[in-house]
Amino acid sequence: MADTKITPEFKDMFVSLLQDIPNITVVCKLAGIDPSNISRARQNDPEFDKAVLEAREFGYDMVEEEARRRAVDGVLEPVFYKGEEIGNIRRYSDQLLSQLLKAYKPKKFNPGVKLGIGEGEKTTLTLILDGDGNGN
Repeated sequence: MADTKITPEFKDMFVSLLQDIPNITVVCKLAGIDPSNISRARQNDPEFDKAVLEAREFGYDMVEEEARRRAVDGVLEPVFYKGEEIGNIRRYSDQLLSQLLKAYKPKKFNPGVKLGIGEGEKTTLTLILDGDGNGN
């Protein structure tokens, strides 16, 4: 990769790309810069680091909204008959909808895992993951 100078203009361009593609590695490839240069720039410039974090969060929100749209509003797909398009059918993603429900209401849609331990008198341990899926 080229030895790109990280100027204020470059930082602005990088943050802008990151809002559309919230993946630092991919944006680095598009920008022609080694990710380690971005890491160093973030360590040396707290404002840039904050802008990177905010841009990624914005991008994640955009991806989440697209998942919601596909799950709830559906996506129009063309229907063909004898090689010609004759209309459309709206397809919804049940899998995306399920994942969104688990994320938005984990207590209701992702109640956890129950483990039984011991013989005779039964002890049950329930692991409930919070909204971030990390159990924190």
